[in-house]
Parts: sequence; structure tokens; C-alpha cells
Amino acid sequence: MKISSEWFNKKLFFGFLILVALLTFVDWILFGRTPIHEIKSVTTAVSEKIAGHKMSGFAGAAQAAAVSAAAAVQQQPAVPVFDPTNVTKAQFKEWFGSEVSQMNQYHVDADAVQQRYLQITAKMSPAQFKELSVVARTKSPNINERVLAAYLLGFSGYANVGDLAAFASSPIVLDGKPEVHTVAETQQVQERALRVLAIDRLADLAHGENIAAAKTALTELVKLSQTVKDPSVKVYAENKLKEISK
Repeated sequence: MKISSEWFNKKLFFGFLILVALLTFVDWILFGRTPIHEIKSVTTAVSEKIAGHKMSGFAGAAQAAAVSAAAAVQQQPAVPVFDPTNVTKAQFKEWFGSEVSQMNQYHVDADAVQQRYLQITAKMSPAQFKELSVVARTKSPNINERVLAAYLLGFSGYANVGDLAAFASSPIVLDGKPEVHTVAETQQVQERALRVLAIDRLADLAHGENIAAAKTALTELVKLSQTVKDPSVKVYAENKLKEISK
């Protein structure tokens, strides 16, 4: 199914905002970092969904935060667009770290950030995308690093469909049993949410105008719906396939 590029890009960024809103709260639970003050009213609803491990509740619980943030968007001064061509690995890492540090800012121009990422990823090399793939898969005290890496991978089209699919299907390894109100439970929620983001990116590619990427992404989604071990992630992949087939 063909969709407009404008609708496609806005949908990508809105989904990104939803996941950041959710994982900001989860990050606070796990590592003691202070969440955005403006989404405190949403955290109770999110924690209730966490207790039940309901994937369907993730987007709903965090959506209020994303909508609230979107309503409060203020125009910011234009940010120079980073050019990833002819930069060292250290310079690329420095840029990525700068973007991660800004993810929890409340007042952002979502359209401007989205367009900036589109311009940057259009010039990124396969090696740089591969580096993002490694970041997305590697456990880190800063969950935002993995969120942004997985999100940016979805801009690469055909090149990284395999990386997204491999991450979405990878087993969830926890530090202990995921019992209620434990660190392992919080880790489980984070890991599931990251895999959901990867599935969302695959679904967006399957909807896109790049025929090769769409075909490959759809094939990978079918595989995920049949092979993913985590039941919640598996159900999410199945539901995405149903949405695409409508």
C-alpha cells in the first residue's frame, strides 16, 4: 500500500515520541534518573501496564504523554544539520551522544528534528548504520542510546531490514527472574519495548514506497510472527501483520 512520505515520516516520529515517553519512566525506575516533570501524571498509568506485562497497554499508557508533549511544542532556533560524510568514528559517536543527551527535552520542534534525522541518515554510510545496530543490541545503562539507535536504523530502508529483524527476534536475557517490582521485571519491559520499536520500524518500511525494502520487511515480519520466543513480542508482530494486510 502506498502512502505519502509526509504521513509516513510523521508516523515514525510520533511512534518514537511515545516510546521515549514510556522508557523515560522505566529508566527512572531502573537507574534512578529523574523523569520529565511534565509526564508525572502519566507514570501511574504506565506502571499499571508494566505490572501486567501488556504490550497493548504500552502505546496507550504513553500516548497521553506524547500528545501532551506535542501540544506543548515550541519553535526552537534552527540546529545545524550534522553531515556524517567524511567524519571519523569518534566524531560520529560524539554527534550520536549529543542527540541522546537531548532526547528528554520537553519543548522540541518535532517536525524539525524529524527532518534533520531524515537528512542525516540519507548521507550515513553502511558502517555507521552497522554501528547503530551494535548500539541497539548492546545493554547500556542509558536506555536512550538503544532507543535512538533502533529508531535511526529504520530510516535506512533495505540496507538494515535484516538488522532490525534480528534484533526484534533476539532472546530477552534478564538479570534474574522477572518477578513483580524487581529490576529484572523492569529490564524485561525495556527489552520488550525496544523490540516493539524494531517491529514498528519494519512495519513502517513495509508500508513505504521503496519496493525492495517493503517486500523484505514484510517477509521478515511474517518470520517474526512465527518464530519470536517472547509471547508478548510475538503477538505484537502478529497484530502488525494484520494491520498491514487491511
